[in-house]
Amino acid sequence: PGGTTDKPRGWVFPNNGEKLRIGVPYRVSYRDFISQVNGTDVVQGYCIDVFLAAIKLLPYAVPYKFILFGDGQQNPNYQDLANMVASGEFDAAVGDITIVTNRTRIVDFTQPYIESGLVVVAPVRKLSSSAWAFLRPFTPIMWAVTSSFFLIVGVVVWILEHRKNDEFRGPPKNQIITVLWFGFSTLFFAHRENTLTTLGRIVVLIWLFVVLIISSSYTASLTSILTVEQLISPINGIDSLIMNNEPIGYQVGSFAQNYLSEELDVPKSRLLALGSPEEYATALEQGIVAAVVDELSYIERFLSNYCKFSIRGNQFTRSGWGFVSISTSLIA
Repeated sequence: PGGTTDKPRGWVFPNNGEKLRIGVPYRVSYRDFISQVNGTDVVQGYCIDVFLAAIKLLPYAVPYKFILFGDGQQNPNYQDLANMVASGEFDAAVGDITIVTNRTRIVDFTQPYIESGLVVVAPVRKLSSSAWAFLRPFTPIMWAVTSSFFLIVGVVVWILEHRKNDEFRGPPKNQIITVLWFGFSTLFFAHRENTLTTLGRIVVLIWLFVVLIISSSYTASLTSILTVEQLISPINGIDSLIMNNEPIGYQVGSFAQNYLSEELDVPKSRLLALGSPEEYATALEQGIVAAVVDELSYIERFLSNYCKFSIRGNQFTRSGWGFVSISTSLIA
């Protein structure tokens, strides 16, 4: 429109010689995501690679410099980093910064470049096999109900058949044995007695179909128990973790502390800050904490090196990582 063929410049940064001051968290753990190259001002890692790839896609040049945020002794507080962007000390921030509500009120975020969320990781132990493993596919209640139905079917068929079928007649002792034998022999489709009445045949036909389903389910469950390693833990997810009143670990600088204390009403006295995967493993193995709550991206890296632990339950928050900028910035 307008008759011009010139390509519009769009938004461009002012050419005043100043570079964007981009804060970068000075992490001491999970350095695959972001870290400083020893002895230099260069930063590297997955988050930096994503940022550089995004910068290359812009139709204009963006001069910038990375400024490390933190003392290098422990992971910095990411809320403090967002506050520094909001106050103008940094023009933007790049890193593994989770998009959470209290941060979006003061700064802008780019679109999330990785999905994440809080999960619970706890120690697990192998469930050893025993001679009674064949009972484990069903619960005690299921065993009781199933046995009762075998007996009930035997009684029902006897009621329908004993007046017309000689195989269901005889002394009371023999009739009781016949009822028990007929009912439980259907488990293996080995019943010898023939049914003569229409109703009796219908009952047996329906029951044999039910037995087929039960036996198939039992066989599949038992096969899984005997072939797949069974891992158990008293912690089944965030709900059981909160209810057992034991200490909970979280990563230093993470928003997990505020979420647990403010959203889930976990007393801060139960929360223990941990600074590295090694501290996670030590605290979990020694029982210092019952479980660790952290973001899925970190936990996946943790579990790749420590196989004695497992994620318990489902991911109970949904969020993502994004880059931070001042609300009026063009970078977002």
